[in-house]
Amino acid sequence: MASSVVEQLKSQQDCEHVLDCLYGLTGLERDCYQILLTASDAYTAAELAETVERDHSTVSRALNTLESHSLIIKTKQTYSKGGYEYVYESRELESVVEEMNSLIEQWCSNVLEMVDEFNSKYQD
Repeated sequence: MASSVVEQLKSQQDCEHVLDCLYGLTGLERDCYQILLTASDAYTAAELAETVERDHSTVSRALNTLESHSLIIKTKQTYSKGGYEYVYESRELESVVEEMNSLIEQWCSNVLEMVDEFNSKYQD
């Protein structure tokens, strides 16, 4: 990944880079999110771990991160014969995109304020 904004603007970026940039996702977290985003049904952590060929505990940590960023929804599924497990699914894409746009707008506003402060500080 490019280290400065100028380098990032010059480099070729893909849409997944936005997730990494906004949420600081790892490759595994991004992979899990993309699977859930395109899935027709919710996944358990075990099912997702099998899909990405990673350890259950590692995938559980990735899911916790995605949930902390409100990218996915965790639901408790109770069984009639007893027991339960959690299943995970993506939030609706439209709401995630709205949140991403809001984060970018907030960031731009903050950066523009810093540029104004810089100008005020060093203006003759």
